[in-house]
Amino acid sequence: MPTPRFLVISKAHPDEPQPQTGGQLRLGQTLRGLASLGRVDLATIAVDPLQTPEHVRQLVALAELKEPSSIRRTVQWLLKPDTPYRLVMDGWTSQRRTVNAHLRKVQYDLIWCSPAENRWHVPHRPGCPVVVDLDDLEGRKTRLYRASVGGPGGRVRLVARNTFLDENARRWDRYQRRVSRESALSLVSGIDDAGPQPDGVVFTWWPNALPRDDDPSRTRWSHPNPNRLGYVGALPYPPNTDAVRRLVQDILPGLRTIDPNITVWIIGRAAANQQFLHDIPGVVVRSDPPDMAPEIANVDILIAPIRFGGGTRIKILEALADGLPVISTVMGCEGLGLRHGEHLLIADTDEGIINAYREMRAGWTTWVPKMAARGSEFVRERYAETHVSRQLHNLVSPLLL
Repeated sequence: MPTPRFLVISKAHPDEPQPQTGGQLRLGQTLRGLASLGRVDLATIAVDPLQTPEHVRQLVALAELKEPSSIRRTVQWLLKPDTPYRLVMDGWTSQRRTVNAHLRKVQYDLIWCSPAENRWHVPHRPGCPVVVDLDDLEGRKTRLYRASVGGPGGRVRLVARNTFLDENARRWDRYQRRVSRESALSLVSGIDDAGPQPDGVVFTWWPNALPRDDDPSRTRWSHPNPNRLGYVGALPYPPNTDAVRRLVQDILPGLRTIDPNITVWIIGRAAANQQFLHDIPGVVVRSDPPDMAPEIANVDILIAPIRFGGGTRIKILEALADGLPVISTVMGCEGLGLRHGEHLLIADTDEGIINAYREMRAGWTTWVPKMAARGSEFVRERYAETHVSRQLHNLVSPLLL
């Protein structure tokens, strides 16, 4: 059998910028997994300088998408009843022409679209199977956001906001199901999102893999007061923005009734609206670190007060794999197979998170190290890249016959 040839179409580039987002990490594991089966080409938005990622044979440069003005974007969204708001961008037509011109010159055995909107670039019948990697179910994520976060002041503005979110969630549902019906395989990263849907579409679970495989740290148990708490995530991402605000504004005052010397480390990609963090005593901001590991090593406990979102929470997996104790909401660790008290502590309310921290301090040198070790062992076995890559082989191989 000839070596299979794959085309991956993605709006992301796996190597730019640092620190990497969850989408970039997922794209990287996709490229590595497919490269172990055959030749991989990547169509992506051009970076400067244009770099061909490892495991990619040929890079197809796509024009960058441009965001219209807010008024023009809203008008276009209203005139396009099947288009989610995020997809109202200038440049889609140019990208589609580039992909179609390339497909007329090169024959592929499989086309992989990540995320779902890139399925639009591929003809309805491209001559080979198409895999669409949804990653998240955007409609569900939007509804969770609507239910979890208050809106702007005034009843009229709140009604307008909720009406917009409800409509956009419906559009995402319709869009992701439509592209799934047009594809041979539809993947999601959260196990709770997987399974048959009411209209017959089936979403298949393919998790994110651990991006690092170094040995878990054992040094944090050497001091008796775990008062360095951390949150890891890209602040421009709304679920992270909300979780960080909740942590430093609502939860931190209660934590400081237990230990007034607590510091909170916010580690990840910077956002334009993060200035308020610098004004809070005891909050340490580590923006855009070239290497996350040394920053996370400064933290005793990871706290993830996430109220909405989707997919696999890679940073929680990384923390657990590194032997870091974790306190999370149900939403923060949803779909990971983790159990309260066995792998981590789970609490949804502000008071519950504060009490969970109090429990961890009391058991810091007794049961907490054992729980952290169990969590590390669990995620290293279930989410190791070798295991996730094997899953990819089992999913893709039947499509190549």
